[in-house]
Amino acid sequence: MAQPIISLKKSELELATKGNMGGSTRKIGIIRADAVAEIPAADENTNTISSAITFVDDTLEVFSMIEITKNSGDVRHELQGEIDGKSYHNFIDFNLPTGLDKVLTLCKQLANEDVIAVAQDKRGNWRVLGTLDLPATLNQATGQLGKAAADANNTAFILEADWLAPAPILTVTPQFEVTAA
Repeated sequence: MAQPIISLKKSELELATKGNMGGSTRKIGIIRADAVAEIPAADENTNTISSAITFVDDTLEVFSMIEITKNSGDVRHELQGEIDGKSYHNFIDFNLPTGLDKVLTLCKQLANEDVIAVAQDKRGNWRVLGTLDLPATLNQATGQLGKAAADANNTAFILEADWLAPAPILTVTPQFEVTAA
């Protein structure tokens, strides 16, 4: 059954108490989709996931924490599709310094891997990119060293995934530490 369109008052957005700053914090979490056992369904009314993402074996692999370059993180969505076939193309963008072997390794690891990613916005909300059926993939990893000392020396990453709605909000903190065996 179709849901009625929600009413929305500016006061409900909590702009005075939580602000409305753009961008993400410096925290991105990424895991191989094969290592995820379940991503709970998002609530159709609120587009939130209220219970934890679970892993195939949380003693071996959970979200890897990636600390990104300050003010480089973004979570975006774009409406896509033809009439009666609309969905969303969701993105997480971020930058990392290029000249480090770990960054180059991350480029290689993500190049052909299905992943699930989370990014924290500046209000503290964790946004989830990808599902087990429609995982996220790396669409761009463009690196540069720069020509002059003041030039950017970074790699710009763009992870992308399609879904029926914008990337949902995970209301519980993602697991970044493996569980002791």
